[in-house]
Formats: sequence, structure tokens, C-alpha cells
Amino acid sequence: MTLQNITDLLARAAEARGDRGVAVYSRGNLNEPRWLQYGKLREIACANSLRLRSIPGFKKGSVILLHFDNHWDHLIWLWSTLYVGCIPAFSTSLPNIPSHRDKHLVHLRNLLQDPICLTRSILWDNISPDHGLRMIDVEHLKSGADAPQEATDAASKTAVLMLTSGSTGQAKAVPLTHHQIFASITGKSAALPMDGSSPLLNWIRLDHVASLLEIHLHGLYLGVDQIHVEPEDIVANPPDFLRLIQKHRVSGTFAPNFLLVELQRCLESKQNSVDLILDLSCLRCIVSGGEANPIELCTRLSGLLFEKYGAPPNVLVPGFGMTETCAGSIYNTDCPNYDMSQGYESACLGVCVPGMQMRINDDSRKPVKPGEIGSIELRGPVIFSGYWNNASAAAEAFTEDGWFKTGDLGFLDKAGRLQLVGRTKEMININGVKYLLQDLDTAIEEAHISGVTPESVVCFVHPASIGATEEVCVVYVPEYVWDDATARHDAMAAINQRVLLATRTRPHVLPLPWHLLERTTLGKVSRTNLSIATEKGQYSAQEKENTRLIEEYQTRSFSPANSNTERTIVQELRSIFEIPGKAVGVNRPLFEMGLTSIQLIQLKSRLEARFHLPQEIPMMTMMAHPTIYSLAQILDTQGAKPKYTPVVTLQANGSETPLWLVHPGTGEALVFYELARFFTDRPVYALRAPGLEKEPHFATFEDCIRTYCNSIKEHQPHGPYALAGYSYGAVPAFAIAKTLEQEGDEVRFLASLNRLPYSYGRMRTVGWSGCLAHLAFFSELISEEQLNRFLPELLDLSKEEAVQRVVAVADPGRMAEMALSAEKLLNWVDVMVALQMILRQYAVSGTVKQMDVFYCHPLAIMECDKDEWLERLRKWDEYSHEEVRYHEVDGYHQNLLGPKYVRGFHRSLCKAMARRGV
Repeated sequence: MTLQNITDLLARAAEARGDRGVAVYSRGNLNEPRWLQYGKLREIACANSLRLRSIPGFKKGSVILLHFDNHWDHLIWLWSTLYVGCIPAFSTSLPNIPSHRDKHLVHLRNLLQDPICLTRSILWDNISPDHGLRMIDVEHLKSGADAPQEATDAASKTAVLMLTSGSTGQAKAVPLTHHQIFASITGKSAALPMDGSSPLLNWIRLDHVASLLEIHLHGLYLGVDQIHVEPEDIVANPPDFLRLIQKHRVSGTFAPNFLLVELQRCLESKQNSVDLILDLSCLRCIVSGGEANPIELCTRLSGLLFEKYGAPPNVLVPGFGMTETCAGSIYNTDCPNYDMSQGYESACLGVCVPGMQMRINDDSRKPVKPGEIGSIELRGPVIFSGYWNNASAAAEAFTEDGWFKTGDLGFLDKAGRLQLVGRTKEMININGVKYLLQDLDTAIEEAHISGVTPESVVCFVHPASIGATEEVCVVYVPEYVWDDATARHDAMAAINQRVLLATRTRPHVLPLPWHLLERTTLGKVSRTNLSIATEKGQYSAQEKENTRLIEEYQTRSFSPANSNTERTIVQELRSIFEIPGKAVGVNRPLFEMGLTSIQLIQLKSRLEARFHLPQEIPMMTMMAHPTIYSLAQILDTQGAKPKYTPVVTLQANGSETPLWLVHPGTGEALVFYELARFFTDRPVYALRAPGLEKEPHFATFEDCIRTYCNSIKEHQPHGPYALAGYSYGAVPAFAIAKTLEQEGDEVRFLASLNRLPYSYGRMRTVGWSGCLAHLAFFSELISEEQLNRFLPELLDLSKEEAVQRVVAVADPGRMAEMALSAEKLLNWVDVMVALQMILRQYAVSGTVKQMDVFYCHPLAIMECDKDEWLERLRKWDEYSHEEVRYHEVDGYHQNLLGPKYVRGFHRSLCKAMARRGV
């Protein structure tokens, strides 16, 4: 049979697959479904089409709005509408807020041009009649007498109208033509590893394009049984999803990320793992879309489904689709293996189905290179041609050359596979820098903050934002008892810290109960709707309660400044950045308040000026005494010059294995300050070289290693140890690990951060002036162009002349920010040179048990690109018993741990440590 109208799908299935059909479970009953063979469904639809023609004012070809709350009614009246020759439009869930609901219904009446609305009266009992829609209760439809007529609309005509969720404003209606639907389902069949004889399972409302296209129409095209379950029953008990797959021997289904999260939790819990005895060897794919799929989740869940229950290892199929593309149109059928091989944090979305093309363009509409982020654009027969009754929106949706602008940002990797980054409209502008709100969601979620319900965090632009700079607003669903002020405050403080790390600004944080977060069929929350609700004061009661409880906690726990020194420190803190009064307690760690490494330097400089100190406060003092109270104590009682100790405690809390970080060639530990703030589960220590506070330098490399080993042992007497060395620090980190292993200790993790096991080329002979130029470059005092110019120019100058030359062209703002002077710069370079001299006495030899190497773009002095740099780094293979693991990370050698790249590096580091059992 030639397919021209989607009614042909049902006719073909009824004739060729007479025993196949639809099984529909009623809400709350997963024991026995109602079965409806395809032939019977067609018969009922034809009979109902006669009843529809009896409606006063009925007009063939008009829109009929379907508003039901169950699969059975949706399926029956979808086909009844199609057989009467009208266009079915699925009504989405109505807004909970009455004013929003009324506005939505009036909008639908106008958009769909006064449609008939088929429903049941029980669904409209409490709804105002002011919307003007023509409501028809299907229970009261009269019987028709005319003979049924087959629908004969051309393939180019609209078959179905799907309403968008209205996440960016009022809902739009997307017309899907017969031709478009056929192109979509044939493309899906070619792309997905479905078993052409086994059932498909749907548990999403049929008003969503994924359930209609991925399961229902696709199942008809394949001629297989299809199982429909109400969403509430699966969400209430996720293991039932797997039980139904086994019961009906399902080969394909769909699950958004939030259900995958719940499935993982259930399968990893001891109780469920014992209770669930399943055979899922029938299952071929679980398509997932609507939001990003973390690759860690995909790896763990697909591993469980494969190892315990017999599903294929690539059973999870992340995909990309929109209503405008007939649901899924890009699929990744090699997850998680491909994604793990690429080091992706979120699963890529794969390649297009037959019948669609994609491209990535920049803001000037020019194609970008592989790996570069741009706007995702699509074209092909599966793409819609415009919005219903909305010409302006349709015009904005397409480029001049006919490509559909998805509104998403992403990139194509070298294999041509799509990686989604975020929505172009879901960005926030903070001090001229744009951030993806989805990234902020992820930054908070991945911290696993106590008291914050997983998958409940949503960031949006606060409607009270003024001017060019916008304020982040964070809402989440609390896990703690609503009036637990301590848990509420701790969750807020942890969220503040994560957003401060990402944006350098403090967010507005508001816990909300689940019922106030209106979600789409796929579980997504509209940021726009949250912003509108906030602006209209719909959360004012929760705001007042939140303010009261936070103030209650702060009043109870606040430790005010008592001494003059404490009060001075508080005053200077408040002059550096805005912070609420009772948030500056003397026992609260400075980093919890959001103090950055630069602000720590600024505080140090301000305190030196306020106290008229005859000598500097060593940075070691600032970092070793992280509270106002402890800092005031040391300044009052011991003065500002402590005895040299290599260990700097960057993060004292946590029960996991401590992480030890070895300083780069600059000798200082401040470079690790931002990285350490991302760790909440383990102590983080850094090693600093002597000389920064004018202590005697190490005489030999062996002296350095012995000192560092002894200091590590004082703080952590026994292993397992975890070590990482940045740049220069990779070599002493290797030597420390080798020494510890020789002494019988276990080093479970050792990492080199972008460093060779030997000095290369000009690095072998770099002298005092070269160290000065590189230090100025690393500190962002000069540009890379100035660095290249200074390297030869400074050679013949004295130390003092060279420093003055650099200071004369250095960025004065950056000099002030880092509290640097010519004298301090000169001393700092002396430390660098001393470290270089002892390193030249040492050659890496011997082996350690295992090693990880992280690499990014090398310094220009290395005279190679990233690929060649990796080949040189493989020299580390000679110094490890086990195979070295190499990890590519974003960034450049000089800013790998800077604000732009540190979060990504932290994630890569944590993954590598987890693989080593740390």
C-alpha cells in the first residue's frame, strides 16, 4: 500500500497485522491492560467520525482540540478526528495558576480559530467558561447516520497540530504534514536498532511529540504491538518501567533523563537490586531526549542494564529532537563507548536520520570549524514549514536560505557528531560576560549538595535585574524539613559558593515545594515562567518565610567581631565585596563567603596598610588562617612572620583521600586556590617553595623532596596518597610518589598537569630574565606578544633593570590587583630561578606504579601544536609500571587553573581519580 495519508498507517496495520494492536493500562492499574487491535481501533474511529459530523457548526478540514487526561481517550479521538477529515490538535496540561490558565485558553481559541474542543466534563468542572471555546463532552455525542468517509487530504496537507510547551511565552502550534511524518518515521526506522516484530512502550502523554511519533505512529509503521502506560504510574515507581519491558518483551521505548536518574538510583539500591529479577534481553534501545544525559549516568545505568539484566551495552540512545522536527531526528547509537573515548561529560547526540541535514553557524552566519560552538540549524523533509496562524514566528524561525534555526548552541566533533551546549535564549549577562544557565544548573547539581533534591535545580535571570548586569536566581526543591533553618542556610551557602565560583557573583536562592515548579511532559521547568512568576510576586510567601528562617539561623549562629583587629578585617572584607552583615561571622571560613584568590591578595594588601605593618603579611599566613578570628589571632599574638612550612591547607573538610598539589615553577600555592574550592568531599593541601617570604632556598632537589615527603607524612601519616603536580611540579610530584612507594606506602593517584618528564629545548637554558618574562606572562601582567619581545630584550639587562622594564609596560590594574611591586617581583623571580637550578641537578629515573597525564595547549616556547605535544608527553610511559592514562582538557598551559577552565579541569580530575579508586 502506498502511504499518502497517516490514516493509511492504521489501515495497513489493520489489514496486514490483524492480531497486533494497542494495550492501554488505566491509571493506577498495572495488572491487566485494555487491548484494542488495530482493526478494532479503525472501526471505532470510523464510527466516531459519523458522530463528530453531527456536532453543530462542524466543518471538515477545521481544527479539533483534544483535551483528555488518559491514553485511551487520546488514541480513540485522535483517529476519530483524522477519519472525519479534520486536524487534531493535542491540548497540553493546563497551567495551575487560574489567571495563566484563562489566558492560555483564550490564546488557544484565537490561535486555532475557534476550534471544537473534545473532552470530558469532569476535566472542566472547575474552569471558568470565559475562554469561549466550544466544549463538547464525548460522552454526549449523538450517533451519526451517514456512511463513513475515508480522509483524502494530500500528503502535503497538515495531519496533526502539536502545541509547544510555551516555555518562551505563549504556546505555538506546529503543523506536522503527512509527508513530514512519513519522512520522520522512515528515518527513525533506519536509524534506530528496533526489533521489527517486538512491541514499543510509551508512558509519556500523547500530547507530546515524542510519544506520538517515536512510539505510536512509529509502532504503526512497523506493525508491532504498542503498550501505553500513564505517566504517574511510572514516575511513582520507576522499576515498573523495567517490569513492563520484561512482561511485554518490549524492544524500544523512550525515557527522559530524569527517569534514567531514578532508574539508576533504584538499581543501585540494595533492596531493589534483590527484588528485581528481570530478563531485558528483548530490549534494543531506550531513546532519551529533552535534556542532557551525563555520561557518568549513561555509563553506570547502561552497565547495570547490560551486566544484570541482559540488555545490550549501547541500550541508551541519547537523541535530539523538537516538535518542529517530528521528535527525534538525531541519535547517538554508540553510547557510552564513543562518548567515553572522547572524554565527554554529557553524551553526544550523534548524527542525523536520513531525511535531515545539520550545520553549525556563528553569529555572522558563517560555518564554524569542528569543535567550535555555534547555532544549530537543520533542513530536510522532516522539518516543519512554519507555525500555524503565526507568520511572524515562522519568518523568524528560518534563515534566508531556508534552514530552521533551532535556538540551540552546539558543535560538531571531528566525526561529525553533534554535542549540545545550551539554548541561545537561556543565557545570563553578568558584568559583560555571558553564561549558559544550564551550565549553572549543572555546576550546582554536580556538587551533590545536602538538602537539595537531585534534578530540581533551575537557574534563571532574576526579573529585578537592573542595567546590563543580570542577577542569577536559583530555585530548588528542599529535601530537609521545611522549617529546618540550619539545613536551609547550609544549602544556600553551598549554592552561593558554586555560583560564585562560576560567575564571581552571589545568586538569589529560593527553595520551593515541588508543586510550584510546573513541569512539561518531559519534566522540564520553564525558566521564563519562573521569572514571570517571581516578578508577579507569586512566590512572595515563600520569599518571606525563607528570609525569616535564614535570619533566624544567622542570629543564632552569628559570632560578631569583638577585637579591634577583627573589626578591621570585617571592614576591609566589606570594602572588597558586598556581603550581608550577619554573613561575616568571625568563625566562618573566608572562602565560604566567596573570597577569590585575587580578593585574598587585595585583603592582604589592605590589612598591611590599615595596620601600618613594618613588613608584609606573608601569603602563607593568609592561607593558613582562613577565618577572621584565626587571622586576627595570628596578627595580634605572633606577628606576621611565621616559620616556613611547605604545607598550605586549601580545603580542610571531607572524608575522602586527601589531594596533594605540588606547586608550579613559580613556587606558590595560590594558583590552586580556585581549584580547591570545587572540592567538598576531601581535604586539599598544596606545597609551596621556600623563598617567597625570603626564607632560604632549597640547596638540592633531594633536599626539596625529603622536606615535602616529611611534611606530607606529618599531615597524612598513612596512604593511600593522591598527588598532582602542575607544570614544574609534575617532576617533584613524581619523585615524591617514588619515594613514598619505596618506603612501603601506597600512592593510588599521581598526575602530571601538562609537563614533560624532562626539560625541552629552550626550557633547558632559560635564565633569570626568561623566568621574569614568563612570570609576568603567567601573572597576566604582559601579553604573549610582549613575552616574545621581552625574551631577547631582557637578556643583557641587570635584574633591577629588567624588572623596571617589565613594570613599566605591565598592566597597572593587574599589578595593583596582585599587590605587586618591583621588589616583590624581583624576589619572586629569585624563587623561580632557585627552583630551576635544583631541577637541573635531577633526572627522572625509575618507575612508579601508575600515572595519569593531563594535557592542554602547550607554551609557545615548546614550539609544537597540541598533537605533537601529546606525543612528547608519552615519554612518561617509560616511568610507570602500568599504562599511563592521558586526559585532554580545555585551556592553555598558563590558564589551565584559571577561572575560565578550572571547573572543566576539576571534573576531568575527579573522573580520573574515581577511576583509580580515589
